[in-house]
Amino acid sequence: MMVDQNEMNRIALIAVYFGKLPVWINFFIETCKYNPTIDWIIFIDDVFPDNIARNVRFIKTTMDDISQLFSEILELNIIIKRPYKLCDFRPAYGLCFGEYLKDYDFWGHIDLDVLYGDIREFITKNILKTKDIISADSRRICGPFSLYKNCNDINNLFKKNPEFTSIFLSNKHEAFDEIGFDETVKGLVNEGKIKCLFGHFQRYGKKRIPSYWYNGKIIVKSTKAETMFLHLRPFKKYIRPPSFEYNQAPFGWKITKKGFQVINNIKGFPHKYLAT
Repeated sequence: MMVDQNEMNRIALIAVYFGKLPVWINFFIETCKYNPTIDWIIFIDDVFPDNIARNVRFIKTTMDDISQLFSEILELNIIIKRPYKLCDFRPAYGLCFGEYLKDYDFWGHIDLDVLYGDIREFITKNILKTKDIISADSRRICGPFSLYKNCNDINNLFKKNPEFTSIFLSNKHEAFDEIGFDETVKGLVNEGKIKCLFGHFQRYGKKRIPSYWYNGKIIVKSTKAETMFLHLRPFKKYIRPPSFEYNQAPFGWKITKKGFQVINNIKGFPHKYLAT
């Protein structure tokens, strides 16, 4: 998809990940490369991956550092003890990571257990022009991929939920991003105060695999349709480390429950998607 970079909205996607990076991280980065008009900002405490992309920035940090940053910005005594707790803070990323987002029109929260297709094919210029929030899940705010207009009102929207303080101070994972905050967003949509799109931008269920990645596109075999991203969560514990390097598959990869396979020739990928 050809996009005029002078007219597009600038997007930054944020992840905070503690622990050993997933075995597919270099493949994750490779799919980011094929979305050159979008930037990723990823906070980690592991060693940096081998794959290097101009639009993917890794920042070394610790759980204590993030707790301190969130405490200062939110004016609360935040103590994050478990990585999964970070999901509760996702709606506040626009505020907490504001120093990193000054040059962007939209910011989003993501997971690392995904592979990307052509994001701009799904998140169009018109959608960005008319919506304040864009979720990749047709049912709710999507933890693995949601976008927010980078403005004061939207960055502080989480404060409209009366329970946000107690949730942020709790040691438990409350799924605030996809439950409590989701309810707040839908309430404001119904009142006509914000505009939100709950999109069908991903394939759900077990039939999301096998899928194919080639030249920046992901095709789901069961539907022969393009998807914006492939969420590996349901089967990620079974995925073995890839037996080949991310840049050693000229015809792309096939993704199955067991992991990544090299596509050795043109016959291995749906033909109509090989054009460019």
